[in-house]
Amino acid sequence: MRDRRAGHKRCALKYAGLRIVASSLVGSPNTTWVEGCNLTARDEVLRTARRLAAASPDGTFTPDEVVSALKSAGTSYTESTIRTHVTSRMCANAPNNHAVTYGDLTRVADGRYRLFQ
Repeated sequence: MRDRRAGHKRCALKYAGLRIVASSLVGSPNTTWVEGCNLTARDEVLRTARRLAAASPDGTFTPDEVVSALKSAGTSYTESTIRTHVTSRMCANAPNNHAVTYGDLTRVADGRYRLFQ
């Protein structure tokens, strides 16, 4: 399907007899990822942040760690896009500099972030 507003293809999955958009299922243990599915930058950052937080003793991570993990996974997003999402768009306690923001992460120290509880 084509989402003209977002300008990219979004993947629909069949799960429990319902048609569900992949981006609404990020991090779900029951998610089946479809080959060739274009995830948003937020989807990729959030999935990576969850993995990094789980592997960290204090549940925190840095933007550098997110960038490195996504680059090694072959992301199509630029480093600046990833950093902007971590430090601003997805950070609940960042200044409101964007028309659309998400409260997915919180900054807990200089350069350290964790998933918003």
